[in-house]
Amino acid sequence: MAKVEAFPKKEKQKLFNGWLVFIIVILSFLLLLLLFLSLRGYFEREVKLKPLNELGNDLKINVSSQGSFVNTISYKGSRLPGDEVFQKVTLVLDETAPDTLVRVRVFLTDLNGSLTDVTIATNELWVIGDGYYYFNNYMTSGSNQIFSQKIILPTEEKYFKADYIYTITFLVETSSLENVSLWGETPEDWFLNIS
Repeated sequence: MAKVEAFPKKEKQKLFNGWLVFIIVILSFLLLLLLFLSLRGYFEREVKLKPLNELGNDLKINVSSQGSFVNTISYKGSRLPGDEVFQKVTLVLDETAPDTLVRVRVFLTDLNGSLTDVTIATNELWVIGDGYYYFNNYMTSGSNQIFSQKIILPTEEKYFKADYIYTITFLVETSSLENVSLWGETPEDWFLNIS
């Protein structure tokens, strides 16, 4: 008499292969999930992304003797228009740079891309002209110069939508005396301290 099996050998093999594929897929998924969670934990602990510079926090801008340098600070649109905020901004000239002339422009960009100059409370070493603040002396190699003590936010309503974050841009330009003509027209009383 012939032996009758409930599942022929080929059927058992197909069933086994199906379960094997299913188990491999589940284990692969669990392994990827474990890898993702491990990396996420690592990045949260070890790799700190540099947050945006926030309005009110000290800001240092490193510059060299020739060029343009940009740094930004941000603020929430829930601030009050015309708000005066203590904002220390320090310019730091490279230690190998020769004596350098400096000017700074500070502005906001609205949602349409148009610029608005921002008022800065500086000291008597800065002269205002053509939208820039000109340092009324040379910066010497390795020196620090305080540019700003306070920022006065604009009063236009377009810069104060509560659900937006706005960015104030500091554009610092440096030059030697020989190349300062590239800046175009400068304030008449700018060179008072420069000899």
